[in-house]
Amino acid sequence: MPSLYVLGGANGVGKTTWYQLGVENKSINPELPFINIDLIVFRELGGYTAENLARAEQIARERMKVLLQERRDFMIESNLSKSADYDWIALMRKNGYDTVLFFLGTSDVEINKNRVRARILEGGHAVADPIIEQRYQMGLSYLKTKVLDFSEATIIDVSGHQPCIMAQLHQGQILYKHPDCLQWVQASLELAERIELRRGKG
Repeated sequence: MPSLYVLGGANGVGKTTWYQLGVENKSINPELPFINIDLIVFRELGGYTAENLARAEQIARERMKVLLQERRDFMIESNLSKSADYDWIALMRKNGYDTVLFFLGTSDVEINKNRVRARILEGGHAVADPIIEQRYQMGLSYLKTKVLDFSEATIIDVSGHQPCIMAQLHQGQILYKHPDCLQWVQASLELAERIELRRGKG
């Protein structure tokens, strides 16, 4: 069964950086196709313009179509802040894909905003603060229920300099929870823990 790997989190969590570090330390197979619009814009089209962004989105769709036709494993990145994001992932499951989530989050949206500002100074694209705030809040809200739908899920805190695995789930069941679980992660696990408690009583 092919696998869809989803690298999720709001703007400013460092999804692309996390991926690149994963390739460098060999925790991510460099041969795994990674559909990332930002990387297409910078590496293939020369930088951010409205035209390049539209072209990158088209290139991403075309590449994804080929991967799906060939039933290949691949990874995408997404803010996971809209119901449409999860509708598409659900469609992948119906089409026979295992879905594996790596969700990156921070304990404070101000961390995200500051990272986006720093990225702009390095030539990255701007994202307005209200959009970052909306995606941050909606992403965490959806995670509370949608984390149960993935074959595997790893929740990672990236508030500091080093990523820290906070929780791991398999088919909605918690396999690991960090002893110093942060509040935003605990909120994401409450439904899974309630379901497990009911199972234990049943």
